[in-house]
Amino acid sequence: MNKLGKVFSVLFFLMAFIFLAWLITWGILFGYIGIVLLFVFGILGRWINLDFKRIILFSFIIFLVGMAMLPLSIKQYNARSKDYFQRIQEKKSLSFSEKISIYGLNIFFCTGGSLIYPEVAKESMLMMFKDSDGVREFESDFFLKSQKIQSALKNPFNTPKKKVTWNPKYYKLYPESRYALALNPCEVYPPLKNGHSTEYKISVKVSYPYSSEIYLIKNEFVQLQVQEGLFHYLQQEGWLHPYKAIWKATRIEP
Repeated sequence: MNKLGKVFSVLFFLMAFIFLAWLITWGILFGYIGIVLLFVFGILGRWINLDFKRIILFSFIIFLVGMAMLPLSIKQYNARSKDYFQRIQEKKSLSFSEKISIYGLNIFFCTGGSLIYPEVAKESMLMMFKDSDGVREFESDFFLKSQKIQSALKNPFNTPKKKVTWNPKYYKLYPESRYALALNPCEVYPPLKNGHSTEYKISVKVSYPYSSEIYLIKNEFVQLQVQEGLFHYLQQEGWLHPYKAIWKATRIEP
C-alpha cells in the first residue's frame, strides 16, 4: 500500500471508530457490530497485508450493512432520545455519556448536513464555541433566495424590522427548508441603498427551544425525529452556547 493509501485507510478507521462509538452511546446495535467488524478487519488486514482497493471494498460493505440497518438504528435512536427528553422534563440529570450522545448528535447533523444545508450546519457547529460578545456576522446572500424573505422585502416597512417565521413542516425537504432550518425565526431589516449598491441584513437568534420536536424524514418506512429540547438541555449545562447571527449581503443594482 502506498503512502496515500495508508493515510486514507487511517483516516477511514478513525472516522469509522468515532461514528460507531457514538452509535454505541445511543445503544444502537449496528454500532456494536461495526466496532467488531472494524477491529477484526484491522487485525486481519494487517496480518494478510490487504491492499488499498480491498480496504475500500470493505468500507463499501460496511456502508451497505449500515444502510440496510438504518431503519432499525433510527427507531432505536428515536426511542432513546424520547427517553432522554422525558427525564429532562422530570428535572432529572443525564449522565456524562448521555450528554456526549447528544453532543455527538449535534456534530453528526452539522457534518452530515453541511452539503445540503451549509448555513444551519455552520450556525450549529459554532454553538460549540463560546463567543465573547455573543454576536457573529456572516457575509452571504443565500437568504435573499427565500420566498418568505423576498416577500417581506417587497412590502413597505412600517416598523424598524420585520419578523419572518416558517411552519415546522418546512424543516423537511421543501424548497424553503434551507432557510427555515437556518433562520426560523428571523428579523429582516429595511434594505439600505448606497449609490448603485443595496445592502441587506437579517438577524437570527441561534438557540434551541425548550421543547420542539421536528421531523427531518417522515414516510411509511422511516421517521427521523429530532427533539430540540435535548440541545436546549446542553445549553443549560454550558455545553452549547447560543448567540445572535447577523447575515449580510450587498448587491450591485443595474
